[in-house]
Amino acid sequence: MRVKRQKLGKPVKNYLAQEYIEYRRRVNASTPENARPIATFRIDCQPLITFSLNETKKSVCVGTLPGCKEGRIFVGEDYMIDKIHCQFVIVNKNPGVQGCNYTAFVRDISFNSSTFVNNKRVGYGSSMVLHGQDMIRIGEHPDKSIKIRYTNNEFHYVQDKMLLKYTMPESLSNYSVRSLEYLGKGAHGIVMNGLQSFSNGDVACKYIFRESMSQELYDRISEEANIISKLKHENIVTFLDSWKDPEHTIIILEFMTGGSLLSLINQDQIKFDDWTDLARQICSAIQYMHDNDYMHRDIKASNVMFSDKTYKVVKLIDFGLTKSFNKAEQLDDSIEHTAIGTIAYTSCEIAQGLLDGKRQCHYTCAVDMWSFGILNYHALTGNLPFTGEDNQVLRSIVSDEINYSPLIELNLQYAVDFISELCQKDPESRLTASQAMDHAFFQRLKNDKMTNDKCQGILS
Repeated sequence: MRVKRQKLGKPVKNYLAQEYIEYRRRVNASTPENARPIATFRIDCQPLITFSLNETKKSVCVGTLPGCKEGRIFVGEDYMIDKIHCQFVIVNKNPGVQGCNYTAFVRDISFNSSTFVNNKRVGYGSSMVLHGQDMIRIGEHPDKSIKIRYTNNEFHYVQDKMLLKYTMPESLSNYSVRSLEYLGKGAHGIVMNGLQSFSNGDVACKYIFRESMSQELYDRISEEANIISKLKHENIVTFLDSWKDPEHTIIILEFMTGGSLLSLINQDQIKFDDWTDLARQICSAIQYMHDNDYMHRDIKASNVMFSDKTYKVVKLIDFGLTKSFNKAEQLDDSIEHTAIGTIAYTSCEIAQGLLDGKRQCHYTCAVDMWSFGILNYHALTGNLPFTGEDNQVLRSIVSDEINYSPLIELNLQYAVDFISELCQKDPESRLTASQAMDHAFFQRLKNDKMTNDKCQGILS
């Protein structure tokens, strides 16, 4: 008989009737007598596979023969798996017992034994029990095969081989990646939308891959999990869990739905009255970090997220460049300049080191206060004070003064005073985080709130 390929209308091999008879004999012989499924199971990867397992259909085979029509698989345009490949079966551990557990397994019935579970070959005529998060690969070639994830008594077709990069280890089995769409992507990490199984709630899954950096940089960047697990503050993203091996690190964080501060700045939706409260929250988080001997080193608008769409609460994120320091020795602290964050927010002492081509720059936690000053300017004006090519920006940071006319035109003298004290060229002259919290920029906000509360009390 002749089976025609449905995809692109190209014909496939002729299969002899005897081969098909032998195929049916092997399938029937390989179905356990006590195979009883629990509820319904599906693999849905249209137009490739769609089938269910239920009380009537106790097992199903996948392949390219007519007898596998509910599990016919084609991969790419010029490659296909065996005409009879594998079989999925659900077996009752204790037949006849109500409410007992069931075991799922896959049996390899391919001619070339090309069924794999977690990259381990099952073997012709053999079967392998499936456990949560197991990956079944159907096909010999890793790049030309079908991947099916078994989890929570369900089979899920892996629609993109890239999803394999974002699987969870056993210790993080309570979490899974929802989709391949990035929530965020930085120089050293990718953040995916994840799901926490026991709460059915969203989480953020940050992946750091060793392949994209040197071993030294990977070791330093992957310390983020250890650092953020120690930071407990209402304006710092909440750490949930983490896992690390020599090739990649996974950090599970709270999911924030409000988007980044940068997004709101670009939409010109930041008002002075709103910003003073948001800036106070950011400054509070920075003060907490400095009091606990940590420099963030990458304060910028894209590293500030809104907790939700009320846009009332912001939190610092991305601690990949965060460094621990000793207050008594902070003036002697040094680190390779390549580890410092975004150019537009770079402090003048770091900028000078970059221009001089130094391998190391000496600085203190005052670098965060400079960046915080730039962040205030960016939020209130919608623009960065220093722009252009990287070297041009660095030279401007070192040599030029910030143009405050946009703030003066908006009658924001409080902001001018505040930012100018944060962005002093001399790091020792800058406001510390504690001093910033007591600045008139925030005190005005506090006094206004006290006045409002008093007025409301009188009116009531």
